[in-house]
Amino acid sequence: MKKIFLTVAITLSLPVFVFSQSNEAIQKLNDAGVTIDQIEHCLKDADAEFYFKSTQTDVSKNGDGSSYTSVTISEFDPSKDNDEHWTLISSNGVTPTASENKTFNKTSNSNRAFNGQVDLKTVKVLSEDDSQLVIGLRYAVKTLPKKYRFYADCDATYTIDKINKKLVSGTIVNFKETKISIAKISNVKVDMEFVFLNEAEGYHISNEKLEMSIEVLGQKSQSNSTIVYSDFKKVK
Repeated sequence: MKKIFLTVAITLSLPVFVFSQSNEAIQKLNDAGVTIDQIEHCLKDADAEFYFKSTQTDVSKNGDGSSYTSVTISEFDPSKDNDEHWTLISSNGVTPTASENKTFNKTSNSNRAFNGQVDLKTVKVLSEDDSQLVIGLRYAVKTLPKKYRFYADCDATYTIDKINKKLVSGTIVNFKETKISIAKISNVKVDMEFVFLNEAEGYHISNEKLEMSIEVLGQKSQSNSTIVYSDFKKVK
């Protein structure tokens, strides 16, 4: 009976301990000049306020040694309906086909309202010195916009410059196999850099480098993408 009571006591006290650790990490983040809200700002969909353009260059290497390069330009416009926020503008320099538009919309847009939120109890300090703070976290699964749904299977790491009190970079790495549409993704790594517009307009992702090991219907390939974001302007 004593063992049962001890187990119950430990179980009940654990979430309090974890949340306490999270609060301490969040306080260190705030002291370094960055907030959770600023990190979440980059994954807003329904409540997003900024238009921007995305230029993505993909290089796919297949198992047989062949490779393929494509360049797509898209835009994000939060003044449109939820299921029209993302629009594919061009694919390899030409107007996208109906099939390309259908695939793009299926993987990018949703008629439901999503705003990516951090799971606060997962926030932790990974390292810290006089000039730099590195925190780790995970996102609350049900809050993620469709385009970033695979982040549910990933750990996020963010680096803050304590001297200049700026969010510098972020890295997303999967901790288990994830899926994007019909593709199975065994390895994911996303490296992000940020631009700070001003206090009112906050941080935006300026560019990303995305690496994925992909399997579709038994066919394996390696995809490397570079994504540059530009033309930020407030529309809401």
